[in-house]
Order: sequence, then structure tokens, then C-alpha cells
Amino acid sequence: MKPPSQRWEVRDGMCGHNVVVDGEGEVWAEAGCETGPQELGHRGTLGPEQLRSLAARWSKLPQEPPPYPETCPFARHNFWRTVGSKEQVFSVCAAEGASFETNLLPAPYRELGALFRAAARWN
Repeated sequence: MKPPSQRWEVRDGMCGHNVVVDGEGEVWAEAGCETGPQELGHRGTLGPEQLRSLAARWSKLPQEPPPYPETCPFARHNFWRTVGSKEQVFSVCAAEGASFETNLLPAPYRELGALFRAAARWN
């Protein structure tokens, strides 16, 4: 994978989902429950317009990440990105629902998660 990368990670108990978009727009993803770390599989390449949409959604997030939630009643969604040499992690809790659903996340995380989910072709 070519840096810089951006990632959406969902943790829900023993299950997890990861979608990574590398510096060239290549999309990598993995998901599983109770299986341990999985190798990321290539899911495609984002075009210029999709990359612009992703950048526009990142720009809607706060300048600095909110405090890390200690506990989440449902799934924890982590959004990672590298800005220069600094890695940022934005963590939010889902209000309810399935672990990788994005529709119950607060805005603007809902829209960013939906773009990552579409990039991984998890519809």
C-alpha cells in the first residue's frame, strides 16, 4: 500500500471490519468474527471523483479528534488518517444496530463511513 492511507475500522465485540484507502486510491478490506487478524484483500480502485468526495467528507470532521470514548454500547467506529507526519484517529460510537452499519452514526461520521463502506463494496 502506498502512503498516505486512510482507514475506517469498526470494532464490535469479537467482530471487526477494516477498509483502507491508500495514497493511490487502492481500496483494501477485511472483515471477520473471532478469526484473528485477516489479510487485507484488494477491493478495487477509487477514481478521482470518489477520492475528492472522500477528501470533502474528511474536511467536515473537527480539526482535532474528539475525546476517545471509553465504552461503546454498540460498535466503535474509528476513522484514521495521516496528515503530514501526524496520524489522527476519530472514534465515535454507533447509537445501535449492526456493527458496520453507518446510518446511525452522528454526522459527519455517517457520511464518511458510508463512503468507505461503498468503496469496499459492502452494500
